[in-house]
Amino acid sequence: MNEVKEHNLKIAPYFFEQQLSGRKSWELRYNDRDYNIGDILYLHEWDKKKGYSKRILKVQVVDMLKDYYLLKDDVVLLTTKILDRTQALFTDW
Repeated sequence: MNEVKEHNLKIAPYFFEQQLSGRKSWELRYNDRDYNIGDILYLHEWDKKKGYSKRILKVQVVDMLKDYYLLKDDVVLLTTKILDRTQALFTDW
C-alpha cells in the first residue's frame, strides 16, 4: 500500500467553483507528483491576473486513470471527493 501524500495545487476560479459545487469531481493533471488513490489534494484558487485567493478546497483522490490510450503518457485523470469545504466558502483577492 502506498503512503498517502498531500499535494498543494493551483486551480483556476472556474474549475474551483465547479469542484466546490459538485458539478466536477475530477482533475486532469500531469503526473509529475506520482499521484495515488487516497492522496489529498489542496486546491488553491488561483487567477493569472489576481494571483491566489484565500480559498482552498480539500479533496481526496478516490480513483485514478493512467496509461489509457486517450491520455498522454504523463497525464492522469483523478476522480475526487470533497473532504472539507470550510476554507472554500470565502474569498479575498
